[in-house]
Amino acid sequence: MKNKNIHVAHLSSVHQADDLRIFTKEACSLAKAGFKVSLVAQAEKDERKRDVSIYHLHRVAKRRHRIFRLWDIWRMVRQLKPKLIHLHDPELLLLAPFMKQRFSIPVIFDAHEIVAKDIRSKYWLPVWLRPVLANIYSILERVLFTWIDGLVIVADRFVADYAAFPQNRIAVVRNYPVFAETAAIKNAKNRAKLIYVGRPTPIRGVEEMIRALSMVVHYNSVLELIGPVDEVYKRELSKLIGKYNLADRVKITVTTDQEHISRALQEAQIGLVLNYPVPNHLDSLPTKAFTYMMNRLPLIASDIPIWKNVIEKVGCGIIVDPSNVKEIGNAIDRLLDNPELGRQMGENGYQAVKNHFNWNREFENLLALYWKICNILVF
Repeated sequence: MKNKNIHVAHLSSVHQADDLRIFTKEACSLAKAGFKVSLVAQAEKDERKRDVSIYHLHRVAKRRHRIFRLWDIWRMVRQLKPKLIHLHDPELLLLAPFMKQRFSIPVIFDAHEIVAKDIRSKYWLPVWLRPVLANIYSILERVLFTWIDGLVIVADRFVADYAAFPQNRIAVVRNYPVFAETAAIKNAKNRAKLIYVGRPTPIRGVEEMIRALSMVVHYNSVLELIGPVDEVYKRELSKLIGKYNLADRVKITVTTDQEHISRALQEAQIGLVLNYPVPNHLDSLPTKAFTYMMNRLPLIASDIPIWKNVIEKVGCGIIVDPSNVKEIGNAIDRLLDNPELGRQMGENGYQAVKNHFNWNREFENLLALYWKICNILVF
């Protein structure tokens, strides 16, 4: 049985239309299951990809401009007339009361992170302002949550943060990768490649990665940072790269293109995930770690307890203090000195993703929430 009569609209004011979680995992999986799926997000144009109808929003130049997207998204919803709305950004919660009253359709909020905790770690906000904004957001969130019908969270530990929300309408949908068979591609330049995939920010340890590379004995090693980055911070990173004379060894690639990322992962030898132990990093292993594992890359990862437990149990990487540049450099040299160790760690990670940490199981949790809220049965 197909559910072509169930039209789901995924809405985002800030994410790109090719976002891995929103598009590839959720939207495409729903379309494959028979739903009619629309996605409103930042893109160059309207188009249809993999049975998902994409409606474009122009890219925002500055963070504060996101709030002005609410009217554009509201008009899109009026035009699309979906039977279920799936929100992906906290500011879109402001639309929930109006959507419920105007359209009388179920609304789901996808909490990619604990927003109040994330606000307390925003490097671009003044330190004194962070707790004030976090508290204001928490109060506003509790009020707006009375207007939503379902909540999607990314880790079991987040359930406690939403104790006031009806527990039978919460789905834990972990951000595991869509499993795919992968194979390494020999790097034509024969240079050991380290890789970081994600938005480069200070609390994700990218500056320590650069400093560590300057200490690595293997001078043929290179580092590629792949992901969206604002221009101000990109200039700061470029200055740091210049300070350590690493212009020919560190590359900043500003893209979310999945084909480029996939090839870069296949060419790499080591995956780096060196997040600081700030509140939003303590509760779950980041998506990029599982992506590295699926691509048979050994990890060099922060000594955050929940990360350490998983990585040491699987045997897929080396745990380090993310603030200790020398320790990070030594871990890189250790893996480059012992290719067989890296190969075995990579294989251990690959098997763990293949057998456990993959998207198929998580999509079942999302479907169960949709069934519960819409009172539909999916075959």
